[in-house]
Amino acid sequence: MSTSLRVTWATWVSQSAPTSNYFRKTGYLSVSNQSSHVKFAYLWFANPFPRTGANVISAKLTLRTRAISGSGTLNLGVDLATPYPVGIGLMNWNTRASAAGHKVSVTKSAPLAENAAWTFDVTEMMQAVGSGYGFNGFIISTTNTRDINIQGNMSAALDPVLEVEWTEAPLAPDQLAPSTGQACGTALPVLRWSFWDHAGATGMQSAQVQVAASEDGFGSPVWDSGSLPLTETQLDLASTSCPAPAVDTLRWWRVRNQDSAGLWSAWSDPVSWQWHPRLSVSLVQPEPEPVDVAGPELIVNGSFEDGLDGWSNGGGWQVNTPSPVDGAMKALRTGVGGALSQLVTLPHGAVSLTVTLRSWVDSGVTATVTVTPDVGSPTVVTLPTGSTWAPKVTVTAALSGATSALISIDGTGSTGSIRIDAVSARAVTTLAPSFTDPTPPIQWATSGDMPQARWRASVSVLEGSAWRVVAASGTVVSAETSWTPDVGLADAGTARIIVDVWDDRQREATPGTPIYSSVSGDFSFSPSDVIEIPRDIELTENRPLPSVMLSWTRSETPDRWDVYRDGKLLSRHDGLDWSTGGDSYQMVDKIAPNGEHTWTLYAIVNGVACKSQTITRTLRHSPTWLIDNEADERVCIVGDTDHDMTMPETVAEFSPIGGRRKVKVTTAQYGYEGTIDGDLVPVQGMPETETPQLWRERLLKWKADPGHALHLLIEDLSIPVQVTDISPRSLPGHPGSMFHFTIKWHQTGGWTFGSAS
Repeated sequence: MSTSLRVTWATWVSQSAPTSNYFRKTGYLSVSNQSSHVKFAYLWFANPFPRTGANVISAKLTLRTRAISGSGTLNLGVDLATPYPVGIGLMNWNTRASAAGHKVSVTKSAPLAENAAWTFDVTEMMQAVGSGYGFNGFIISTTNTRDINIQGNMSAALDPVLEVEWTEAPLAPDQLAPSTGQACGTALPVLRWSFWDHAGATGMQSAQVQVAASEDGFGSPVWDSGSLPLTETQLDLASTSCPAPAVDTLRWWRVRNQDSAGLWSAWSDPVSWQWHPRLSVSLVQPEPEPVDVAGPELIVNGSFEDGLDGWSNGGGWQVNTPSPVDGAMKALRTGVGGALSQLVTLPHGAVSLTVTLRSWVDSGVTATVTVTPDVGSPTVVTLPTGSTWAPKVTVTAALSGATSALISIDGTGSTGSIRIDAVSARAVTTLAPSFTDPTPPIQWATSGDMPQARWRASVSVLEGSAWRVVAASGTVVSAETSWTPDVGLADAGTARIIVDVWDDRQREATPGTPIYSSVSGDFSFSPSDVIEIPRDIELTENRPLPSVMLSWTRSETPDRWDVYRDGKLLSRHDGLDWSTGGDSYQMVDKIAPNGEHTWTLYAIVNGVACKSQTITRTLRHSPTWLIDNEADERVCIVGDTDHDMTMPETVAEFSPIGGRRKVKVTTAQYGYEGTIDGDLVPVQGMPETETPQLWRERLLKWKADPGHALHLLIEDLSIPVQVTDISPRSLPGHPGSMFHFTIKWHQTGGWTFGSAS
C-alpha cells in the first residue's frame, strides 16, 4: 500500500523575531543558520497510515526551493519534530519544537533554478512513527548562513509532498548471512536473517527458505523447506534434508517470514554462498593425546624365590624348588585347600590392573584367578588344564576409583594339583597430555588443498574456574608452524594451548564455523627424574644494591637454564652463558624486591627439564630503585616513604529511575601508577661507581628517551614501568652534589589480574 500526501500545515520561526508567528502569512518557508538570525521551518501531514502502525517499505519527502544565485554548497536537513508546546498555528521562536534525533541531509550546489526539487529519504523516521512514535511533523534546518526559501502550502503543484509505501505484513527479510558468495567452511551452513514487523500481530510464527542453483532459479529450487515453525531467524541447513552442494559450487537462497496473524512477508532478495573445506590443523608438540603407562611391579615375591613371603596362604599351598620335570620354582597345591592371595596397593588414578602368571593345572581341577578391587566388581578368569605348563594367562581388571585390589588363586577338585609361577601385576595409569620444557615450543601441522597463510597461538592458565591468557602471538602472516611463548609455565598448573590457522581463501564466517581452523589442548608441566639436577645452590646478597647472585654446580652443561622467581620466569639462557668454569655456574638477579622470595632453577636437555631445585630467602633493602636491567644501570631514591601509588579504574555510574541504588560498570582496569618524590644522596656501602651525580645523569638520560623500559623496585614489588615528568633540583646547601626529584610512573606489564594483553 502507498500514500502520497500534500503538506497539511506549514510555518517557520525566526530567532531575530522570537514572538512573531508566520503561519499562513507567507507563501514560503525560510530557513537559515546565520548567527542571531537562525530560522527553522515546520511541516505537518495528516497521518499517512492507520494509527495501529505499519511496516514502512519506503518513505520520501520532497521540497521545492525558490531560485538561489551565487555559488557554493547548499544544505537542507530534515528531522522529526518533538511535540509542539503550542499549536502549529501559534508557534514562534520562543514556543518552537525541537528535533527528535533522526536527521537526514541533502546537499546541492548553487546556483539553483526556481522550484528546484530536494528529495529526502525519511524511511527510518516514518518507521519510528509506524512503531509508535507520535507524529508531530518535520523540522527543516540548514547549516548555511544565507536564507533558503522553501515553497509552502500555497500551491498544490509546488507544496511539500510526503510519499510512503507501507504494509501491515512483515517486511521482507534482510541482513541475510551468508550472503557474499564467498567460501564457507561447511557445505550446509547456518542461515540467518531478520524479522521486522511493527504492525498488528508482531510475533514471528514461521519461515520458508528456498535454495536454488542460480539467482533466477527459484522457479525450480534445489530445495524448499516449506513452512517451518520458527520463532528465531536462524536455520541450520545441516539439520534439514537440503542436499549438500559440491565443493566450490555456488548456491543461492532466499527466505520469507510469517507473523503470528498468518501474514507472509515478501521474499528477501536472493543471496549466495559456496563452500570450500578449511585447513585441518593438529597439535604436534606438546603431544596432545593422553598416554597409558604401566606402572612398576606391584606383586611381592611373584616368582616364590622367598617361599610364600608376601602371600596369604588359605591352606594347602607350599613352594617346591626347581625339579628336572619342570625346571621352575613354583607354588603348589595338591588336593583340597584354600586360596593363595595377595593385596596390592594401586596408584592414584589407575584405570586398570593387569595380572599375568604361568600355570599348570591338572585335569579334573578347576582353577581360577580373581582380581577384586575395593571399589567395583571382581574379574574372574579360569586357568587352562593340561599335563604341562600352559602359555601365560593375562587378567585385565577395569578400575574406577579403586585404591587396592586382592589377587587370589583358588581351585576346586579333591585330586590333582595347581602349580603357579611368575605372577606379575602392574597398574595402568592414563597420563594427561604434558610438556617437559617449562617454556614449551608449540608446533602444529596443517593439511588441505591450500597453504597456511596466517596463524595465531595463545596460552592460557586456569585460575579458579576461568582461563586467563598469559601469552599470545597475535595474528602472524606466515607459513611457519611453530611458536615459543615468552612466559614460563613451570608453575602454571593446567595450561591451555590454542592454535588458529587461516588459508588464503576469501571466506565468510557462519555460526559455529569461523573463517579459520582451530586446535586446542590442555597440558601440565611434567619434568623428568632422569635429567641431572643442579646442586649446591647458594644465594648471596649484594647489599646495598637490590641484586642477588645465585650459584650452583652441575657435572654437565645443559642446553638451557631457566630461572623462576616466585613462580614467574625471571631469565632463560643458553647453558654456557652462566658458566664460571668447571662444573660451576652463576647468575645475577638485578631486580629482586624486598620480602621473602623463592628462586627455582631448571636444567633443560633436549627439551626436557629436570626436577625443580629451589632456594628461599628474605631480602631487605630500604630505598626505592629505578633500574634499566638491559643496560645494568640503576638509580637509588631515598626519602620516598609515602609511596604515592594507586591502581585506578574507569567506572561509569548510572542512576536508574526509581532505583534504590546506583549501578557502577567498570570499563577499564589499570596497573599501578603514581609519583616518586625523593632524594639522590650518598648511601653507605654503595660502590664508588654509584653516586648521586651519576644517578642524576641517568634520570635525565631517561627523561630524554620517552617510553624507556625500566623496572621499579618499591617495597615488595618489582614491576616494569615507564616514567614521565622527571623534575630535578639541587638540595639546599648541596648544589651539584645532592638532588631532589619528582617522577611520575605507570606500570607497563607484570599484571596481577586479567589477561596478558
